[in-house]
Amino acid sequence: MGVRADHFSFGFLISISILSLLAMVTASTKGTFTPSDALRALNRSYYPHDFSWGAASAAYQPGASWLYVYPRGLLDLLLYIKDKYNSPRIYITENGVDQQDNSTSPLPLKEALNDTVRIEYYHGHLSYLLKAIKAGVKVEGYFAWSLLDNFEWASGYTSRFGIYYTDFKKDQKRIPKLSVEWLRKFLQY
Repeated sequence: MGVRADHFSFGFLISISILSLLAMVTASTKGTFTPSDALRALNRSYYPHDFSWGAASAAYQPGASWLYVYPRGLLDLLLYIKDKYNSPRIYITENGVDQQDNSTSPLPLKEALNDTVRIEYYHGHLSYLLKAIKAGVKVEGYFAWSLLDNFEWASGYTSRFGIYYTDFKKDQKRIPKLSVEWLRKFLQY
């Protein structure tokens, strides 16, 4: 994601939030609250959008129509936050990719468990996350979305984001997908 797109989709909104907070708190603390106090930690779910006008996009769509995958964008966003907001602590609270599973095109269990697209997604994003940390970004938490296949507001049970397969038709049994083992090995490295 380019710098202008970062600023449009993130910087603009967070800047307004911080300025509003500063105005309210500064008034109530009689000026003892400073801009560096405004952002102690940042909670950010990272789901890039396609902001390519007049140029080919580096993002791709493996599943949901609203989700574009661009791992380098995570690094760009984290460096932007570090530089623009004085290196706050960052928690990435939601980052993942889905597999489509609907009644017109049901996903066979074997295919759902062999979630190589999810592994590629996490490999790309976590590789760039490590680069950001090495560049001094204070990432203190990263949470994969999601532990279990679940109900998604826009798509019900047809988007499987979990690293554990959930059998919605029978007994809610959970079965680990290939990505569980991949993440375990990655985290032990």
